[in-house]
Amino acid sequence: MQPISAANTGAIQLFTGSPPDEFTEIVTGLERAVGEEVADGLPGRQWSLPLADRVLLVAVYYRTDATVRQLGAMFGVTRPAAGRVLARLGPLLALQPLPQRRMRIEKVLITPEGVAFVTDDARAGKGRAEAPGAILLNVDTGTRLVLRVPVPQD
Repeated sequence: MQPISAANTGAIQLFTGSPPDEFTEIVTGLERAVGEEVADGLPGRQWSLPLADRVLLVAVYYRTDATVRQLGAMFGVTRPAAGRVLARLGPLLALQPLPQRRMRIEKVLITPEGVAFVTDDARAGKGRAEAPGAILLNVDTGTRLVLRVPVPQD
């Protein structure tokens, strides 16, 4: 079995889901942003894979449920080498949350008349919470976790 390599553009498309040009932009952007931490050819212990192959290894790890042992076999390196690549590059390539452009909606009140976005000031007003069948939802917009909360009856 031939090891997976970033030199094979078909492997890039298959394992990352992006065209080879975008993958090359990611690799060069990482190289510019991080610099010597991921650079090849520095004094000391050398990486067994070039930077593009290391980035592809991390992408394969995130997009599949392959173990480190399987990744090592797929890329032709040892299990500890694959683990070191994941430990070093994994946090650098992890997705960052997008900046939120809108106001965070923290509470939603669902009544038979419709939906109301509740702030602390609006909740102090009477009438909305007194509607029969009203449901109050706490929404964490960062994780999209929704919790149903009983509506306090005054």
